[in-house]
Amino acid sequence: MTVASGTSRPAQRRVPPPRRWARLGFRFWSVVAVMLAVVVATGVFVLRHMRTSLIPAAAPGWHLTMADDFQSSGLNPSNWWGAYSGQPGGDTNGWWSPSHVQVGKGMLVLRAYKAATPEGIRYVSGGIGQVERRAQVYGRYLVRMRTTSGKGISTVALLFPTGTWPPEIDFYEDGPTTSRRDSTAATLHYGPGNHMIQRELKGIDLTKWHTFGLDWLPGRLVYTVDGRTWATVTGSEVPAVPMTLDLQSQALACAGTPSPCPDATTPPEVDTEVAWVAVYQRNGR
Repeated sequence: MTVASGTSRPAQRRVPPPRRWARLGFRFWSVVAVMLAVVVATGVFVLRHMRTSLIPAAAPGWHLTMADDFQSSGLNPSNWWGAYSGQPGGDTNGWWSPSHVQVGKGMLVLRAYKAATPEGIRYVSGGIGQVERRAQVYGRYLVRMRTTSGKGISTVALLFPTGTWPPEIDFYEDGPTTSRRDSTAATLHYGPGNHMIQRELKGIDLTKWHTFGLDWLPGRLVYTVDGRTWATVTGSEVPAVPMTLDLQSQALACAGTPSPCPDATTPPEVDTEVAWVAVYQRNGR
């Protein structure tokens, strides 16, 4: 290049090379942004639906009296007296066996599948009961659980008296009439004569994880799911006697009853999974 006489060359400004991240280009970073958004969205979904969401701390005015997240290899004897065995009362189609209760790795599983019993081949299932020394009058009960689909296999979370029955408070009681598991009931049994006050919750997928709860207060029952109230019962029928928490599954009776029994559509195994249980009591009691 020829430079005219009397003219100086303009100074050359040294431009640094583009940084590595800048050289990658807009398209690359757009893909990264999308991937990060997917990861965040997935994380939010998992946090909402994971089985092991944390046991809630006691709300103001309450204190925790029992909690179990089933991390040990068997039932904690300080919480549970053991597993059910034998034929459910009034249900000739069901059978309970301790071998159908599995505990470990943060899960209680009540397994229902056909097996030999003294009464023949039938669906055998599992159940557990809280130790009597943990019986309370009034309290808050929370159970995080789900059950796989299967007609005629029912799961119940209930309070049972340490003395004469009734009363009984079933705050989760499904009875699937089809292969779907999309409704549950809450039933207060009171006596004499086993009268009942029942509420029903429909349109909920019980194969997904939910936290079912009961606030048992003087003259009042509050049924909850995932922290929201879905039904209440008030009146003198609400019991005021010591009761314990039980969790159970069973094959429903069918002959001569309105309950649907298992049929050809029922899977070979129907499992109830429980991630944790928590029991609270009001302060001052």
